[in-house]
Amino acid sequence: MALEGSRPPLRLLELPISVFDQLASGRLDRGVVRTIADSERSRRLLLLRYLVLRMTEEPELLGPLGPPNAMLELLREANARDPLAVNRAVTYPHTGIWAAHAVRLLSDSASAEEPTWAYLGWFNSLVASAALEAGVGFTLPLAVVHGRLVLPRVGRAELSQPGDQSVISTPSLATLEVSSDHLRIHVDNAHIDVLDVRNAAPGWTPMPKVRVPHVDGTLDVALDYVDETPGYVGLGPHTDLSAEELASWRTDLATAWLMLATDYPTLAGALAAGISCLVPLPRRGGTHTAGSSADGFGAAAISPLEGAADLACALVHEFRHSILNGVIHLTPLHRVALDESTYYAPWRDDPRPLVGLIHGAYAFAGVTDFWRVQRLARRQETQQIATFEFAVARMQTQAALEGIIQSGRLTALGERFVDLLSAGLDVSRFEHVPADVQRLVQMIASDHKSAWRVYHLQPNSDWISEAAVRFLNRQDPPIGSPDVTVRPDRQATDLDRLLQMARELVRREPASQAATGPTGRAAEHLLLLGRYREATQAYLQVIDSGRHNPHVWGGLGLALGAGGAHAVDIAQNALIHHPEYVGALFRRLREQGRPRLDVLAVARWLGRSFTV
Repeated sequence: MALEGSRPPLRLLELPISVFDQLASGRLDRGVVRTIADSERSRRLLLLRYLVLRMTEEPELLGPLGPPNAMLELLREANARDPLAVNRAVTYPHTGIWAAHAVRLLSDSASAEEPTWAYLGWFNSLVASAALEAGVGFTLPLAVVHGRLVLPRVGRAELSQPGDQSVISTPSLATLEVSSDHLRIHVDNAHIDVLDVRNAAPGWTPMPKVRVPHVDGTLDVALDYVDETPGYVGLGPHTDLSAEELASWRTDLATAWLMLATDYPTLAGALAAGISCLVPLPRRGGTHTAGSSADGFGAAAISPLEGAADLACALVHEFRHSILNGVIHLTPLHRVALDESTYYAPWRDDPRPLVGLIHGAYAFAGVTDFWRVQRLARRQETQQIATFEFAVARMQTQAALEGIIQSGRLTALGERFVDLLSAGLDVSRFEHVPADVQRLVQMIASDHKSAWRVYHLQPNSDWISEAAVRFLNRQDPPIGSPDVTVRPDRQATDLDRLLQMARELVRREPASQAATGPTGRAAEHLLLLGRYREATQAYLQVIDSGRHNPHVWGGLGLALGAGGAHAVDIAQNALIHHPEYVGALFRRLREQGRPRLDVLAVARWLGRSFTV
């Protein structure tokens, strides 16, 4: 594994079109996953080679760690002794995350909290970990960051005392001595001795591993909360796990993996070949969070979930992101535009770049198929949940595919990919869902998109001014509407609130109680319960209160339509499909001294401008 020296000719990596087609259609198995894993390994070797050349040519980059000669010699010795140990270090997801960020750091397109030498020193730690696993003895200087010394895939040493801010805030050096499985870490006048790196010791936290054997694929992952590297790409913050939390993760993963291997044996084999690391995240505000990194193939960051099905689904979702990242590293699927973040994604609060929409469609296609199979499993305890989640994921995927196709920015291979992805949904597209569930899902979709439009679409100000004058003079509204401008609003939040409330009802958990006062939550609760007339009055109360609430316009339209108020069809259409115009005109009229307005009259009048 030559990372230094002369530069031999590079071999062009190729993705066979048959493998590309299989990946696009979502037919994942061990073979296609290994193709992507091999390409990601090559990408990491290229990144590492660049970094080694830079560190060799500019040894000052490593500061007090000194020139990289000893580190590179140790790497050669470890590779000669046990090339598989070195390969495991190279292919570990955090290696890709660190290497890509280090390249950006050296090109001034990224930053790090610690000095450059301390960040680059992670590579010394990686080499040390590989040598340790290969059974090579050595002595090597390593960087201590935030009072911790991390050995990737192995564990973490705590080298600061509680309250010792000088050690925590200032990177320092430690010397690592390794003989067999025993290691000693020297820093200043103190040291830590670890007789077996697999076991906890004073000042030492070993890397937790989870192994769940199964005939159709063995889950074998690191439960990595000891290394903070993923935080550089937003996969965090993660926190240490208590013994009870660690035991809970082991139990939950074993149960989820048994479900996957039983219901999806081919997919379980693919996951087993592709996932090597889980980063446990804390729940934020009581909600589930998850993520993956384009540079960290094989890793998934996930917060705790209540049931095995939800955890299994989260694994599938993040795994699909990893696979698609591997595909995009080999071939672009879309043409880049100057202004990327303009697309509507039915699972996000913010406008997304086209690549984010493609990612979401691919991930949620996997989620759709997961819940489709869960419906067929006919487990009584999850049947109702599976039907609802299937319908939601199918709706989200289809909406994303429509946006991708309408973008007009796909490459030829991108068009092929999306066509195959869409065709792969055919088995789900025509699957029957009870009418009440389908109506609920359509209501959730409309509510989310309406709120998104109010937050992020800005109507033409001159058009709104003209409309206000015409309304006050009892004239006809302007015909048609100019294009709106996408202006992302960073205050946008909680757009999926109706979905989350519906989930609580479907899962028979205590739903959010109808709040008192003009908050909007009471109206949404009444809407979900089918009390449409009461919901209409609750939405009108919120609007009359004068509080800016982007969620109310579409919700009011839904309540009017579901309540069978045919006389307000025009108003309903304006509220649901053009809420940014209704809200803007209503606010403009109030600013002009009309505090008492009939919002339905305004919406009905404005609705005559639009065709839906």
